Amino acid sequence: STNNYKPKRIHSISNTSIVSVAAGAHHVVALTSEGVVFCWGHGKSGRLGVGDSRVRMIPTPVTGSLTHRKVRSIACSDVHTLACSVEGEVYAWGSNRWGQLGTSLTISTKASPRRVDSLRKSTIVDVACSVKHSVALCAGGGVYCWGSNENGQLGQIILTGGNVVNHNPEIVSKLTANSGNSMRVYAIDASEER
Repeated sequence: STNNYKPKRIHSISNTSIVSVAAGAHHVVALTSEGVVFCWGHGKSGRLGVGDSRVRMIPTPVTGSLTHRKVRSIACSDVHTLACSVEGEVYAWGSNRWGQLGTSLTISTKASPRRVDSLRKSTIVDVACSVKHSVALCAGGGVYCWGSNENGQLGQIILTGGNVVNHNPEIVSKLTANSGNSMRVYAIDASEER
């Protein structure tokens, strides 16, 4: 195959209004103005969310749990993908090696979107992720993190040492207004460990 180092129109979605794009090392996720999610690239560990691990050379709609959901924000790392619906629900798929899918199930991968059930009582407005952890922003400004905490990236103090994995989202208590401060978080991001 030939590498193309110049921007090129993706004809299969050229008549679609794309409002957001996120990219991992081996796949891309795009969000349309209608709230539909498309993924393409290398599908290893199910990170494309289309039900398998095959390579997709053209943008493919992500269905499953997202079929009748309008998505407001997307994020992806090298190994997993997140989507936040307009209803405030978070969906995750791909690798769960470090608990970054937010499920208490000890599954290693998920090839289609799965709702992060432990966030059901929160209205989430944005998501971000890195290879080993995920982040969600609440409508009220609170922040949830889950996955690997080996470098303190979950905002939790761990006294046991080593790589502690938290499969369930937990609020970062020092960033909430009820922890004695008037802080409100308006935006989130996550970066890769290098």
